Amino acid sequence: MDEVGSSQSLPFDEALEVVARVAGADLARLLAGLDDNSVLRRVTDSFVSAETDLVFITGDQAVHIEMQARADHAMAGRMLLYAGLLVGRERFTQLTQFELVVRSDHREPQAREVTVGLHTARWTRQPIASLDISQLTANPGLLPLATATGQGVAQRTQRLRYVLRQVLELADPSDRTDLLVASYILAQPYLDVGTIDLVFTEEQAMSLLEHSPLAEHLAERFSERFVERGRNEGRNEGRSALLGLVDKFGNLPALRALADMHGWDAVQDAAPGTESLAALQTALAQRPT
Repeated sequence: MDEVGSSQSLPFDEALEVVARVAGADLARLLAGLDDNSVLRRVTDSFVSAETDLVFITGDQAVHIEMQARADHAMAGRMLLYAGLLVGRERFTQLTQFELVVRSDHREPQAREVTVGLHTARWTRQPIASLDISQLTANPGLLPLATATGQGVAQRTQRLRYVLRQVLELADPSDRTDLLVASYILAQPYLDVGTIDLVFTEEQAMSLLEHSPLAEHLAERFSERFVERGRNEGRNEGRSALLGLVDKFGNLPALRALADMHGWDAVQDAAPGTESLAALQTALAQRPT
């Protein structure tokens, strides 16, 4: 998964970890084209799990998934290293590897390959937008990925609304609230914040979102990174900067996502000239690169 300290890694990492926790095996079956009844064993060897995101074994096949906010140009070497690691720790004859990408310039899967000496790693770079909507909606744990599969704002909005209605029906309160947060975060590359907020409000999901433990965890990390930046600059302005943004815009998960997409400085620079999250997002999108 992306490095926690990278500018684009959060909060997408947390959202994808929710999907992995609730429906990791089903995600592996979907990507690898395995039968729904196939029995998968998640590799929990600490040496493997410390280096990789998800690894499952079924029969003589290993399925390895790395989840990324963006396509990683260093993934070629990493996949080869992961393959060597897995060969040394598990028994299998076939290795299927995937780089699951939240934000991609391509909608179709791309086969990748790297050869170093006698060793070759082959994997698929799989944009979330390329996944089969019918398979995602058949499994509650995969629902947060469904918004990305829509074409255009209207269809994506409709799919987000469907996702929320299905998630709100879940019996497990922990899964329900965490999947709401994941759905909110993973919709942001495809819909503007104003649209997402409106859908969450209309579907009566916003209050659950704002009071979920995961949202509170994100808020705490959000605050910590602002404070840390202030310390690095030799002054403790981080907390007051955060409080000012929260006081003005209110929606902390949305603010957090915008800050991670565009950078802390850009958000603070754009905030004084905007009066809503939607306007802030527009200003950030239009700024020179």
